[in-house]
Amino acid sequence: MIRHGQRTTIAAIVLTAAFLAAGTARAGTLSCSVASSCPDGVVVFRMSDTTDAHGELPSQSNYGQLVCCQNVYGLGNACSGTYATVIKLSDVTNAHAEIGTETNYPDSACLDVPAGGSVTVGYQATDCAGYDTTVASMSTADTNAHLGDAAAYPNKICASATGVNPAPHLDTISPTSAWIGQSVELRLTGENFFSGSEVRIDGGARTAHLDGADLVADASGLAVGDHAVTVFNPTPGGGTSDPLTLTINQAWENVTLTSLPVAPASAHVIARRIYRTAANGSTFTLVGEIRDNATTTYTDSASDGSIGGQPPAPTANTTGLVPRYIAALPLDPGTSLSLTGLPIGGNNTGYYIIRTTAGTVIVGACYGENNQAIRLSR
Repeated sequence: MIRHGQRTTIAAIVLTAAFLAAGTARAGTLSCSVASSCPDGVVVFRMSDTTDAHGELPSQSNYGQLVCCQNVYGLGNACSGTYATVIKLSDVTNAHAEIGTETNYPDSACLDVPAGGSVTVGYQATDCAGYDTTVASMSTADTNAHLGDAAAYPNKICASATGVNPAPHLDTISPTSAWIGQSVELRLTGENFFSGSEVRIDGGARTAHLDGADLVADASGLAVGDHAVTVFNPTPGGGTSDPLTLTINQAWENVTLTSLPVAPASAHVIARRIYRTAANGSTFTLVGEIRDNATTTYTDSASDGSIGGQPPAPTANTTGLVPRYIAALPLDPGTSLSLTGLPIGGNNTGYYIIRTTAGTVIVGACYGENNQAIRLSR
């Protein structure tokens, strides 16, 4: 017979002690209370009142005081698998109670967790030091007891539990792209998210919180390019979701060029083409055409992603870029850049633009015999 102040465990609890000593994380700390409803937890048993009460199994519906336990993933009230008996009752309802290791009463009220977790139940006087929570209290230390809430009697029913975290599944992220420097609040939808879930971008944890069933994370401060977004759930169990991609785009998507030089009449130029690279790229592609030899302005608003299928620049004599003019000009969207000092050859075939993430725009003119360029720097 287990007496007042002694602790009762089951074989699964030995495994629990080894698990926690190895440094594994818990999905949450078990918490139990007596209430009239239990919407987010598991009903362990029911009582007729908060003190001097009879008990009944959770499958019954005669009593309105519910002993409700929660905060551990996968927690249940089955008396099978990885479980511990919380109390035994003399009948399914209108029953007296005894501690789980006594053998006088036939009906058990239990807590269980998935395989790999653990659950411990014990009985102590005064408080539940060393356990996660006080489940309820009893009028006697062993058997033939009335029941009450945690404060009703000095004989406490105590419990601890460790669940097994689910593997997360990431369905969507929103937004899927943003501009460099933009403040980004990233919403993640999927399955098996909980308060211990981490949002990781390129493997690093980001500040995040639960919003209903979704996760919301701060994705600000990322560099230009594609970034892998995942959700990580800690052990025991847990794991990392498959990644989704968040793309950070270069913000300089609109640059207006003014004072573009024109060719002399003797050159017989009837149109001029504008070529540029993507940010930090090396392949010149067509972004526009000026269909005369008089217009001196051009606005480039093409995104990097839209120019990949355009024709490439002429490849003849593409070496020998000559820096001719340097001006410290900001390159924010909509900035006008005045280009001066660019000589025009007799067989000019067009202009090209290079934009870089370092804040540099290079504007060049293509010649049959030589290439010359204007370079503008932030």
